[in-house]
Amino acid sequence: NIPSEERGDFLAELAGLADGLICMSQAVIGEVVSVLNKVKPMRDSDLPLGYFLPATSITPQVGGVQSKEVDNLAASLLGEKSILFICGAEVSSCRLAVEVLNTLWSRNVDVNLIVIDRGGLIGREMDGLIVNHRELGRRLHWLTELSEEMTGGIYQLSDICLCTSLGGEQGLAISDVAGCGLPIVVPDTPLSRELIGSRGVFVSGGEESDFAMKLEQLLENKESIVQPDERVVDAVAWDKSSRAIRDILLGGNWQGSWSPVE
Repeated sequence: NIPSEERGDFLAELAGLADGLICMSQAVIGEVVSVLNKVKPMRDSDLPLGYFLPATSITPQVGGVQSKEVDNLAASLLGEKSILFICGAEVSSCRLAVEVLNTLWSRNVDVNLIVIDRGGLIGREMDGLIVNHRELGRRLHWLTELSEEMTGGIYQLSDICLCTSLGGEQGLAISDVAGCGLPIVVPDTPLSRELIGSRGVFVSGGEESDFAMKLEQLLENKESIVQPDERVVDAVAWDKSSRAIRDILLGGNWQGSWSPVE
């Protein structure tokens, strides 16, 4: 996790040494080229560029999950609407997700937020926001140390996925939820459109009010809520993703290049 202000220097150093760069999506190639044009790394030859689409990390568990924690949560959420958020190491996106739900709750929107903390933030940066939150254990459910199978079970309890990431981790955040079969509320960027396509509910603007308005519209529209047995999982498989990387590394299937400026 490289701070945004240091990414240009890091990429310049990397591009000066690398035989090629493989990016997570075609949209990222465009971003990399823009940065390279600014930082102008020292090279005496063109830099090959390639991309792959990341495989979906987790998919829903159709047959149920052998987990007391998931079963207890399912019982407490019975008949209620729930929003799922996967919390990685990007603190700002986690804070934004909680702030979005605070806005909805202040408007008397009765909905749960299920947070799967995969970055261990509850023990560190997020403590002040979460530990004493009035909705913790009621409408705010913060889950840690879940296996992929248990996480897949949580998908089955959710109605909408929320992805608030706007930074360098957006591709990873999207790959976590791309195969969930749920509407995914996500910032409108070239990367999110490439990775999600028609499954995305795109938000223009990155403020909490923008996300809250879109979520409230979805929750009010019953046709937007897809029942578990009707969800279509359309995601990139690991073999397809790894094959794209192999074709670049072993087959020379580079999709572009960056040329040093004279």
